[in-house]
Amino acid sequence: MELCLDGPVEQHLCGALHNIGFSQLAFGAAESHLAASSSRSPGNEDVFFEAAWRAQAWQRTSARECPARHGVQAGYHNSLFEALKALASVEHAGRKQSSHNYDDASRARTTMILGRVQQHIQKARSVALAAFQSMCDSQSTKYSQAQLVRLQMCEDVEGLAQELLRVDAGTALPSPSQSRGAFGSSSRNPSSSRKAAVETICNIWHRRYDKLDSEFALCEPLISLHAILLRLSPHPELLEKHMCLAAKVAMKQGNMSFARGSMQKLQMWAASQSDAQGQGHPRAWWIRDAKVLVSVLLPAGCCSLALARLLLPACS
Repeated sequence: MELCLDGPVEQHLCGALHNIGFSQLAFGAAESHLAASSSRSPGNEDVFFEAAWRAQAWQRTSARECPARHGVQAGYHNSLFEALKALASVEHAGRKQSSHNYDDASRARTTMILGRVQQHIQKARSVALAAFQSMCDSQSTKYSQAQLVRLQMCEDVEGLAQELLRVDAGTALPSPSQSRGAFGSSSRNPSSSRKAAVETICNIWHRRYDKLDSEFALCEPLISLHAILLRLSPHPELLEKHMCLAAKVAMKQGNMSFARGSMQKLQMWAASQSDAQGQGHPRAWWIRDAKVLVSVLLPAGCCSLALARLLLPACS
């Protein structure tokens, strides 16, 4: 949820929807508002692009939504959206390109897209840094914290992009921010260690949640961004652990809507994986789902469904 003390109603509405896990609905609301708006502003554009990247609506935007074509400077979420969209294009191409058939043209394209990701991330970083510096002397602590979270989001996108694109190309790619990334080494990384590298990054993210879990509105943008990055990684199975932890963090803060939504998203993902691989749900997944359901249904005195879900894997 974007922490702001003022702004249009649409921004508050979309922020509230993000905070309870309804990003698709937020995107629909933002898209409808932008289409009906007679004039565009940087604030409206950024609300739209935040909803777009959260909904992974990479193909739903076109030239008419581009702020640069309307004389509006790209905002933070516009730049973040473009960086993630570029990363998504590599992910889709990578699925069609086998690692042993990665020719020079593909390597050059990967290098070009990495540069594009870094360019957009640098723009987003500049916007967040300027906003943070403008508030250094004020009493708006929450706003300053939100800008620090935005800066961290930039680092996380760039760090994982370097790792994913380096793995895809089979060689390390130079980066002006290698010293900041968790994987800035120029050593070659065999494909067998790809999952371990992404998992290490994921563990770094998860340890950071412990420092922010007292304020879910600060933690939620990181959780949502990381979920999208894991979907774009070569090992989306790591998403299971991430979504279970997201539900746990949300439950700890009493945000049962986000926790339940996280598990429902995991249900849909696990179902697609079962159809593709012929495998059932891991037991750990069901245990977390049951805990969330018990927390939701227990106040109403109807937790039998949750208990049934917990016992079902043992009986199958």
